[in-house]
Amino acid sequence: MNHCLISKVCSKEGDTPFLKLNIADSVKLIHPDHWKKVVGDSNLFLSLPYLSSLENTLMEDVAFRYVTFYNNEYDPVGVAVAQIHRFGSGEIDVKSVSAKIDNLLPARLLDRMELRLMICGNAFSTGEYGYYFKPEIPQKEAMNNLANAMERIRKEEGRSNDKVSIMMLKDFWPGDEKRFESFLDDGFRPVSFDVNMVLKMKPDWKNWQDYTGDMTTKFRTRMNSIAKKSELLDVRELSVEDFDNHLADIDRLYNEVVDKSGIRFGTIKAETFRSFKESMPDSFICTGYFLKDELVGFRTGFIYNEILEANFVGIDYRFNEEHAIYQRMLCDFVRDGLKKGVNEIRFGRTAEQIKSCLGAVPVDMKLFVKHRNTFTNTLLKPIVETVKPNAYELRKPFKAAVYEYMNSLENLSFS
Repeated sequence: MNHCLISKVCSKEGDTPFLKLNIADSVKLIHPDHWKKVVGDSNLFLSLPYLSSLENTLMEDVAFRYVTFYNNEYDPVGVAVAQIHRFGSGEIDVKSVSAKIDNLLPARLLDRMELRLMICGNAFSTGEYGYYFKPEIPQKEAMNNLANAMERIRKEEGRSNDKVSIMMLKDFWPGDEKRFESFLDDGFRPVSFDVNMVLKMKPDWKNWQDYTGDMTTKFRTRMNSIAKKSELLDVRELSVEDFDNHLADIDRLYNEVVDKSGIRFGTIKAETFRSFKESMPDSFICTGYFLKDELVGFRTGFIYNEILEANFVGIDYRFNEEHAIYQRMLCDFVRDGLKKGVNEIRFGRTAEQIKSCLGAVPVDMKLFVKHRNTFTNTLLKPIVETVKPNAYELRKPFKAAVYEYMNSLENLSFS
């Protein structure tokens, strides 16, 4: 594209009028003051430092599109981000994905799949991080405009031979289902994918002892065992200089974890983490785990608005079981949350059972998908309807009184 586009207001009779759009293919082409006027401090994953870090380090692999929404007075009232990825057999575990959709698409077809996937949202994090509208824009109107903007981008991409095959809107927290009516009207199909594991923090948890003190004896013993097995690990926050010395190691450890995942929407790089560290030092955490000066693991996360977003990990699986590297990482996320006084820790997808041992509970996230071809989109319906989250057994590590408190919290069921 290499340009910006201001659209005209267009609407059907009886519909809410569409907002004006400014669509850019680089963060350098958006109006920074307009973007900041909308986002402010509300969403770190839509902040310009974060978006710039992604674009500057991943532009060879991912195409980025940025939307600014304007009202009739040309005041900015909303923003959205789309990422366009190559998606094929290299991004999925063919056997596991074929089984996940009850073999409606044979593995041999998945193995030959090659398409362009446009995601409105963040391929590298789980949550509503693809858009933000000012409060004066009603949710249903915002979703209507969001779907319209994604269709505008798809049509613009369609002018080339390298068309977008599938559009995805991800990931939406539970809430008013009516806000999604415009997605369904536009032919998007809802998908219930793997849950997001979330730990709500009790206000009286001031330190690790307070937190584990609310656990049953069984799980408190488990925490002590993890500490014992991991005591030889040298754990320290990575500096920019550390990144310069360990870029290849970080890429290798990250890819070890990625190779075990069933499906991934995008692959990040060590250079991206370095850029986060340099441009967002107060929000981004990246901790290294060393054995005799050898980096055997790392974890990353973001802290903002009293939330800790556990992001990526890298693990040398040769040492994981003996030294409980991954379990120590999860415990250290809790320690960070206690130290920073956050209200909740979002552990993200996968490893649900292990994360539930820390008190995290599953929260259903909703995605919407649509194929550009009407016939293929019809065939997509029975496939996405069979997609189901991974099965897991939920652990309950806390004493009964803790769950009485947790169940009183809005929007989450801890039963």
